[in-house]
Amino acid sequence: MFRVNEKRGTYKYSSVAWVETATDPAVAAAKAAQSAAESTKGFAEEAKLAAKNTETKTNQLYDYVTGLNLDNLNSKVEKLSSRMTGNINAVYTQNGATATTSDISPPISVNASGVTHFELSIDGVNWVGPYQVSSSGTIALNKGVNTVRVRAYHEDLPNVYVYSQKTLFRL
Repeated sequence: MFRVNEKRGTYKYSSVAWVETATDPAVAAAKAAQSAAESTKGFAEEAKLAAKNTETKTNQLYDYVTGLNLDNLNSKVEKLSSRMTGNINAVYTQNGATATTSDISPPISVNASGVTHFELSIDGVNWVGPYQVSSSGTIALNKGVNTVRVRAYHEDLPNVYVYSQKTLFRL
């Protein structure tokens, strides 16, 4: 039981309270330090395990990547990429003609790179050809203004197109 003493007098005893103190403050500090050291050791063990797992996964990934034949893959990707980057530089007609009285267009040619063939269309749905890039092709024209659509592709990638167009007038 405790009692408070002060200048104005002494107070009654309090109800029962228990307080436990260490007999030696150095012992209490040593116990606290030991507890902190054990926690730190636990964290260090977990970090060491995580590092070991990371090293294992890194080694597995390294083994997988070094087992790939990347030289062969790179050459295939470069070969495919060069074909996919085809370009139509120009669409032109024989003698530069842009008008005709005929129902068939003048011969149409393309100057292109990375492609081997081209096709022609008036409506963008029905295509005529294929024509080799080194040759020319023709298409039936409607009366008036005709926008001749041109799509070109590489023979190894027949469904990958580059597009252009040429306007022709049929009298």
